Amino acid sequence: MKKLLIPFIYCFIISVSLCLCIKIFAWEDCPFGQKNCPYPGLCGAYIDTDKDSICDLSQPAPENREEISKEISGSLKNKRDVDMGILETEKELLVRKYHFIPISIVLIILYIITFTLFKLKIFTRITHIIIWNCILLISFILSSILGILLIIRVNFGLPISLPLNILFWHVESGIVMMVIGIFHIIYNWRFYKYIFMKKQIG
Repeated sequence: MKKLLIPFIYCFIISVSLCLCIKIFAWEDCPFGQKNCPYPGLCGAYIDTDKDSICDLSQPAPENREEISKEISGSLKNKRDVDMGILETEKELLVRKYHFIPISIVLIILYIITFTLFKLKIFTRITHIIIWNCILLISFILSSILGILLIIRVNFGLPISLPLNILFWHVESGIVMMVIGIFHIIYNWRFYKYIFMKKQIG
């Protein structure tokens, strides 16, 4: 039991580290990518908590709207600047940025640390494998559950609302799963080489 406790502690620390690197979005989470979608909305996911007849999932949070408006009006001077500036500002606000590079760097550093600890015999190879298998499992579960929620919300029109951006976290956990999957392939490349070589011979 104590041997299994250490890997789970490592998993918890690594998971918290990843969460600190990722920004949570609660608004602008339209599954169809709509902006300022008016009542009654284009799908069953329409929700309007601030009663402005615009779907919450298609607009910025209320506390951000005034700041955005001030930034636009204060930085643009004439009509052409206004038109171009609003377009550029909206693109910056509406294009969701995912953290592929930061997540990859964090995971690579953590993998090097655990691999080095294993090589220095501070803990065993099994512990190293368990740590990364646990993180892979957690990322798989998160990505799968959030993906299913997106399917339910889009295909069946059920107004599923969570205090986080479902699509954002689905992609972020998918990135974690993909990067760790690459680690797994590299670490076990001899095994995969044996499989493919055996198929070619057969």
